[in-house]
Amino acid sequence: MNNLLIRMKLVENSQPSHKATKVHLLIIAFAAIIGFTITACISPVDNGDGDDGEKLPTASGVNAVSGKTYYRFAWLGHVTFSTTASGAKNGTYVGRAVDTGTYVPYEKFRYIDTETGTYTWNEEARTVTLKPERVAANNHGYASGGSVNYYIEIEYGQLKDKTGYRSDVQAWFNSYIADIGEAAFNQELSYTGFSSLAAYLDDHVNYTFANKTHAYSFSNDGTALFLEKKLPANKGSNEFSGQTYYGLAWDYYQDKYVKDTDQVYVFTATGYTFTGSYYGIIKGSYAYDSTIKNIWLGISTIDGKDRSAYYAEQTAFSGHNYADDNAFRAAQTNGAFEYERKPYSSANKTIGWGY
Repeated sequence: MNNLLIRMKLVENSQPSHKATKVHLLIIAFAAIIGFTITACISPVDNGDGDDGEKLPTASGVNAVSGKTYYRFAWLGHVTFSTTASGAKNGTYVGRAVDTGTYVPYEKFRYIDTETGTYTWNEEARTVTLKPERVAANNHGYASGGSVNYYIEIEYGQLKDKTGYRSDVQAWFNSYIADIGEAAFNQELSYTGFSSLAAYLDDHVNYTFANKTHAYSFSNDGTALFLEKKLPANKGSNEFSGQTYYGLAWDYYQDKYVKDTDQVYVFTATGYTFTGSYYGIIKGSYAYDSTIKNIWLGISTIDGKDRSAYYAEQTAFSGHNYADDNAFRAAQTNGAFEYERKPYSSANKTIGWGY
């Protein structure tokens, strides 16, 4: 598993190299494949709203996402929202990832369920809030490919509630620690921004099983659903406002990640501009946790285009593996605009998974 490779997006600086650790890759895999919704296990006394006390907001107005599918990039799959009747208090959703296999041109992706839950909507605010009830842990995987010809080998556990999910993740880590030793594991864990495995597990499981609110919108032709995940609340001090940070790139001569001055983040008090991307000039908003040195980067425009304008310019490649051309275009757009969570160094003024 030391040669695991998880590509979250077609962006050079978001791809872990062959030098990345298992801990590093597992966290990336969780963020990429799980990081969509979130809740807790169902108890017989909480009306199915979870055991963490966090309730879904009351549904309001017309459910615009009823029966719609949100497509994510390639093996990240899609999320399908149930059709709701007039007056319904909530709906259900299913998150699916692409199943293991080699996909040749024109062969359609096969999917497996990786998350189930409930959702509510707010027509006036144009938001939808999701609350998973069961999630399948992603223990390891390999995915590669371009517009067609994907090879995917990703192992998922069974769909579990919050308690069972945490147990599955803990068991994987216990096995890995036994393989490499506690000292080596702690060294790897230090690269993630967390001081202990318990701290990481608390953060990860709570994040996975907490409500997630998304702003929704549609393409101008009505064929694509776009979701913009709400950034988390800031924690600690803002170490970005008025600052310039840089991405990281692998230097084969030095055999390590180094600051890449071609990847430039310029921050204001609430927003940022990034140049050096595969996609173009990116602008958006951000959130931070200065205790664990993590930043969340939301995307509002790419080369001046919002999601709808970006989608309108997409062209489906012949032989792609999606259900139809519109699904392909939606997946490309949502993949390009999906926000990222990354560690940062305020001392080195760098952002990224390198170490």
